[in-house]
Amino acid sequence: MAAAGQLPRLLPRLLLLLVAVAAPLASAQTACEMNPTVAACESYTVAEAVLQRDLASLCGSSQLGGATYSGWPAACTLWHECQQGRAAPASCQPLALLQTACNESPMLEACMPYLLMCAPQSVVRQCAQQPPIRQLRSSMQLYTAVQELCAADADLQAGECRSCSAQTFDPDKVTVQALQANCADPLGSLAALCLEEQGLSGSTLGSTAGDQNDTCSTWASFCLSDVGSGFWGLCGGKRNGTAQAPAAAAVPSPSPVAASPPPVQLLQPPSERASAQGQLVPGSSLTGAESVTGTTEAAPPPSPRPATTTPAGSVAAPATCYEDPGLERCRSFQQSDEASVADIQRLCDAMPSMVGCGLWDQCSTGAASGSYCQPFSALGSICLANPATDGCQRWASLCTTAGSVVQQCITAAPIRTVMGTSQTMEAVAQACSLHGASVAGCQQCAAGWRSCTNPLAVLSRLCLASPEISQCSNFEVMCAEAGTTFSSLCGRGTRTIASGIAGNSSSGGSSEVPATASSGGGNSSSEVEAVARMYLHASMSAMILFKSWVPSSGGAYVASCLAIIAIAVVALKALNLHLEACWATQLTGADDSVGGGGGFGSLDYGSSPARASLDIKDPRRSSNMPMLRQSMRQSSMTHQQQQHPQQPQRFITRPEASCGFAAPLAFLHARWAPGALARNVVRSALTGAAVLLDYCLMLVVVTFNLGLILSATLGFCLGALAFGHLGERVAAAAAAAAVDVRAPPMAVPRTTSLQPTPENDTDLQYITSHQPLPPHTLGVRIQ
Repeated sequence: MAAAGQLPRLLPRLLLLLVAVAAPLASAQTACEMNPTVAACESYTVAEAVLQRDLASLCGSSQLGGATYSGWPAACTLWHECQQGRAAPASCQPLALLQTACNESPMLEACMPYLLMCAPQSVVRQCAQQPPIRQLRSSMQLYTAVQELCAADADLQAGECRSCSAQTFDPDKVTVQALQANCADPLGSLAALCLEEQGLSGSTLGSTAGDQNDTCSTWASFCLSDVGSGFWGLCGGKRNGTAQAPAAAAVPSPSPVAASPPPVQLLQPPSERASAQGQLVPGSSLTGAESVTGTTEAAPPPSPRPATTTPAGSVAAPATCYEDPGLERCRSFQQSDEASVADIQRLCDAMPSMVGCGLWDQCSTGAASGSYCQPFSALGSICLANPATDGCQRWASLCTTAGSVVQQCITAAPIRTVMGTSQTMEAVAQACSLHGASVAGCQQCAAGWRSCTNPLAVLSRLCLASPEISQCSNFEVMCAEAGTTFSSLCGRGTRTIASGIAGNSSSGGSSEVPATASSGGGNSSSEVEAVARMYLHASMSAMILFKSWVPSSGGAYVASCLAIIAIAVVALKALNLHLEACWATQLTGADDSVGGGGGFGSLDYGSSPARASLDIKDPRRSSNMPMLRQSMRQSSMTHQQQQHPQQPQRFITRPEASCGFAAPLAFLHARWAPGALARNVVRSALTGAAVLLDYCLMLVVVTFNLGLILSATLGFCLGALAFGHLGERVAAAAAAAAVDVRAPPMAVPRTTSLQPTPENDTDLQYITSHQPLPPHTLGVRIQ
């Protein structure tokens, strides 16, 4: 009873202990999935139950449509065969099936952890023990093979052809989803048709695989492989029948004393077969062995081939780097640019709408340049999403084989975040329907994948026009990695402002488009993109003043905002005010005043001090001043003599105060005060710098970027906060400089010095005050 009573108190401690033990394990698991190159991850394994769960999620109820689309990707057909017991256990390794499925469709949600864990440089031993099935073609290739078989041979069973048919060739109805619905299991359909054709023709797997013109050769090559031979439901027996062991004739065993070459020789490309016979084929070597010391080789793509034995008395040829990229001598191996370009052309001629082909088109036309435009890197960007595609065998064998040491896969790495073609097509379809029906290329892409030859270009225009839409998230991720190379595609090239969203000449629209987003057809690299965004927005992809100043991340955007704040702080203007106040104080203290030598900011117009004391800021008053009456002048002079007999008197009369033609000419004869030239040089430099920064801020504001506009406003506020008091000092200094400290005080009754006359004009009276003359008295000074 006592133990039972203590159990509730012990449970929390046990839970804490379990959490403490599980936390490091979960941390290590996450670390190995994110960075599988660490030596400690070599023994890391994923549990069998987890692998089976992810396989069931991917092939049983995935976003591709669940069991209805059981053959997309093709590895799901193999998984279903394993679930039905129609395959050998050795061929049903779950991680191998997962890697195969994810290599075909890397954008599936369940694939990301396995793509990272089994990356080319991964040290996880489990990935090498269960490698992907290289001999299995993609579902699209299998689907094409079914269509060719059904069109070429009318004797084949109509049921399989109907179960995997092109329901319509109407571009409005041909979509990825419709294709999967019309052909739910391409590999299963192809296997059933090829088994039937084999029975009708009496051919064998070896002869079928050796005939490159035979549509069933891809299926036969898979069945002849070590892994494929275990799927006897697809390769050796009835597809829907009871599982049975493969017939002996299904997988022929080569004889050591066979007079003719084994069937594998028929699978070799012509260059490889000619090399084995001692013939030289252009673009190939005599023996197929590559040079590994800093040299390149245009080697033929490796073909899937079954395991064979070496005939007696012969010497086995050394393995090439394509066959075993883990050899130490393959570390410096490099595939030639010519071979990479040939593979790219082969891929893009077959499927020009692939995203990687759009990227290569920019590189080949000169619209983009950088590390990702290297031919081997561009080839990898195409093959990363579809390594089993015909044309990707060489790259895949070098860079996706577990344990590969080929350094070219690192120095010329592909874009790891490159978008998939189907993903891009889907994003374009959604974005065009919701946000950009007027964007050039949307109409073509809405008509179907056959007419949408460059979906990446259309998506680029959509995202540059409205980067805040959700369909641009993956595009922004890709541009964050490769935006330096593909600057125009990602919105970092030259732009021109247009009244609408630009089109693309390659898609039948306007020529004011990203030249790098072309797909051929008349778009030159000199064309620039034109995206009008005449509305407030909060995007982080705004171009700020210069072509290269485009924030590529949140941190870069914050740094740009801080730079705008620094520009907007009116430090130069404050410095200018400070210098003016200092100069005014110095000039006033040095007796460098008006009329006494042309002091600070003043001019000396001649020998008359009274004329020099005239302030030209108010010419109306001085020019309209009437002639002083003689009686008033005499009265004033007499009164002044009585009060200050020793003080000289000075009057400004209308002839002296008039502004005729000669007064402006006197400006040309003004004398420079000492040091005035140096001060004016400083004023000129500060004025030019301040005006330049003001214009830069104006250009920043017209980007309509809300963050940048607020940054400029904040900069002005901070400038006023830090330097606003300098304006008070300048005003005080100007007032002090304007007062003529040398004029003696004059004592007369405190009457108004300026009184209107009956003629509604103003006469200048003698000021009879003991106080100094105020500086604002109608612009007139008395010395």
